[in-house]
Amino acid sequence: DVIRFNFGHWDAGNDKASYQENLGAVITELKKTGAKLIWVTTCPVPRGFPAAGDLDEKGKAPRRTCGVMKKYLNPWALEVVKRHPALTICDQWQFVKDNAGGLYTNWWAVKNVHFKGAPADTLGQLLGKHVEKVMKKK
Repeated sequence: DVIRFNFGHWDAGNDKASYQENLGAVITELKKTGAKLIWVTTCPVPRGFPAAGDLDEKGKAPRRTCGVMKKYLNPWALEVVKRHPALTICDQWQFVKDNAGGLYTNWWAVKNVHFKGAPADTLGQLLGKHVEKVMKKK
């Protein structure tokens, strides 16, 4: 009934056109299922990674670097997602950023993009509430 997806870390290092073309192809395939689609913004890369610089000479994003999601990948994805008004957005990136001084304080300092324990559970709860809201509109 519901498919949640994101498009971030593994496609970091692409140029904008390739990134958006790949995401568009994924959305086209997912729409064929008839499920409600939820795009989940890709969470930030913590400060333990080097800072995201500029695009390289070929216009490619700087892979897994702190700031790459805000600077490049989530905005590129949002441009594509907005072309599909039936999709909803669960903004996990903003949730993690908003809670940087609380629940995610320790996570921001490390060099690991994965969550565990309460930080992971809380992201799951955020998504669960979003799914509930989407299904009530059905």
